[in-house]
Amino acid sequence: MIGQERSRSINPFRLKVTIRGSNLLRVSDLIVAGKKPLMRVPPRTTVREALVQMAEFKYSQLAIVVDSSVEIVKAANLGQKVALNGTQVLDSQVDRHSLPVHMASPDDVLQLWYENLLENEYLIVDADPKHIITAWDLADFLFRTSRDFSTVGEIEGALREVVRLEAGAWAVTDEGRPLLEETTIGGLKSWILSDECWPRVRHRFRDKRRVETELGDLREIRDQICHFQGELTPEQRSRLAEIHEWARSVGTVP
Repeated sequence: MIGQERSRSINPFRLKVTIRGSNLLRVSDLIVAGKKPLMRVPPRTTVREALVQMAEFKYSQLAIVVDSSVEIVKAANLGQKVALNGTQVLDSQVDRHSLPVHMASPDDVLQLWYENLLENEYLIVDADPKHIITAWDLADFLFRTSRDFSTVGEIEGALREVVRLEAGAWAVTDEGRPLLEETTIGGLKSWILSDECWPRVRHRFRDKRRVETELGDLREIRDQICHFQGELTPEQRSRLAEIHEWARSVGTVP
């Protein structure tokens, strides 16, 4: 039963489609805290100099900015060219081996650049300082968001299961309509605390004030995730873990 509940609550493909179609997500949402800004070099920098800088500062690519255009050079590509064409490549200008990259504003809707990022792998965020976003950054964002989304789904599923098991058939359907599956977190909280339901589930939840607090905080966290209002902070993730443990103790979170 729990497995069925989870499959209805969590759909990673649907989350990806929602992110791709959302007009709330911005390009800047993919810049994680602590991400180093893009390092720039003049076009006349030699390949040798570029490789030394990348090794010293632990960068895998550098930017060449000329007027309004931006190109990048990748350490892996430069190393491959040296291996194939000899050490004379080390003395050539780095702009001979660069690749053009699209530039986006930090406030651009991610939807506009989603397919481009997947196809071209790189996107420059035209801010001060400039950042480079890769397809890996997008994949990492999807992973972190889906992990939080999944945790919320597990909590919701477990609490619905408690109501289903303890409250009886009246809470499951209304003339064949799946009431329980359509209930929001706010609605689920009201349902649990209602005069009709509470006597049936009191032995599970025990404290009404705890239900108010846990589900109130869960609703705020869920809204932030599902409405793409920014990533959760470490404190919010810690709070979500606490709510998850509480739901585990109340119900049947696996």
